[in-house]
Amino acid sequence: MSPARPSILRSAVRPAAWVLGGCALLYPLAIAWFGDAGQWLDAGSPLGVSTDLRMNLVMGVLIVFTAAASTAESDATLVDLERLAPSLRLDAGELERLRDRASSDSRSRSQRVLISMGGALFGASIDLAADGFAASPIGRSPHDAAQFLLIMVLFALLASRARDSLRLGRLFSEIGREHTEVSLFDTEPLQVFGRRGLRLSLNWFLGSAFASLLALDASAPGIVAGVIVLTLGLGAASLLIPARGIHAAIRDAKHAELARIRTDLEKEGAALLAPDARDAAGSRVPALVAYESRVSAVREWPFDASTLVRFTVLAAIATGSWLGGAIVERILEMWVP
Repeated sequence: MSPARPSILRSAVRPAAWVLGGCALLYPLAIAWFGDAGQWLDAGSPLGVSTDLRMNLVMGVLIVFTAAASTAESDATLVDLERLAPSLRLDAGELERLRDRASSDSRSRSQRVLISMGGALFGASIDLAADGFAASPIGRSPHDAAQFLLIMVLFALLASRARDSLRLGRLFSEIGREHTEVSLFDTEPLQVFGRRGLRLSLNWFLGSAFASLLALDASAPGIVAGVIVLTLGLGAASLLIPARGIHAAIRDAKHAELARIRTDLEKEGAALLAPDARDAAGSRVPALVAYESRVSAVREWPFDASTLVRFTVLAAIATGSWLGGAIVERILEMWVP
């Protein structure tokens, strides 16, 4: 009996609420530390809100989104395995061990902690480098203190998220390569691999779209260009890595079937050209040629047209949001005194 499917959206609400509450506490703590709220509004700023405050709000949104997406993806992984179960060459015990392997990562908890700490330190170094390592980040204002903590939390979550995406992507690649039954003319069950990659790409693209609100403060076009390239790279990798194994399995099955067909065609052709050939010789040739054409047309990647269209649209949204933010910044610089 298969386990009940988790409610993916409902499971994402709790971590989002906890993280949102934690982010919301940062400002009261920073204000208590400094004794005043600092400058909350700025009439000269594009949106009438202090630039530091707006950046911190955007980072808070990114943190909540990343935490919710991580939890939702963990539950979606179990749903994907349930959908794949009929196509897997695994008995009930092996399938249960595979579910445990996907949902628990206790053997690598130390690795997760180290990667998260590395991400937090990288985020802290970015914040310090932006000010030329000139002053302590917690000694300037409530905004700066909150920003320093937020950016460390954000990069720690992003590092952990990237690691989990890579781990599960490799797991699904292994499942597709070693445990999945491939039928060249019924690839619908295999679309799970493509849809999983699309969902991971959606997470990165949506996160990038939220982060594009920071483009209003990005005076260097190189920063915008770098973020676009990184986002598109992560999105493409997220789409391809889970499907890489099933792609290899489909390709091998397709090439093996084509080799068998061509061997039969050679035999039929030789019989047709033999001096003592009978009228029936080579009668299978038209059917074999038609079958060869059909096998040759089988897609080797588990992506249908809708998956590719959605990926293209998401990539366009992520790219357009950053370009749009940069354009808006230039317009505001021209028109806002």
